Amino acid sequence: MIYALGHLSGAHINPAVTIAFWSVRRFPASEVLPYVVNPARSFGPALIGGLWRAHWLYWLAPITGMLAAARGYDFLRHAEPPRAPAPGRPLGVQGPIDRAITR
Repeated sequence: MIYALGHLSGAHINPAVTIAFWSVRRFPASEVLPYVVNPARSFGPALIGGLWRAHWLYWLAPITGMLAAARGYDFLRHAEPPRAPAPGRPLGVQGPIDRAITR
């Protein structure tokens, strides 16, 4: 659901989503780090509780699952990364708008 609708809102709700978007060229590498440094859901409780056993699994499983989902979605949908619009051209959800709409 996130990958299918992420182009509308960004949907960067956890590091796995951001890394998956980056892996299929839907998010610039230069902007990945700010989204990935928010591991509070698993790191905070592990830090407070002192329980580090299998902590790596809380990072590896969601990232691996989201990478697989993003690759599978691109394979089934044959999606291309959004094109950058020429200066002065409007940008729609699916990329540059080819025709200007006048009212």
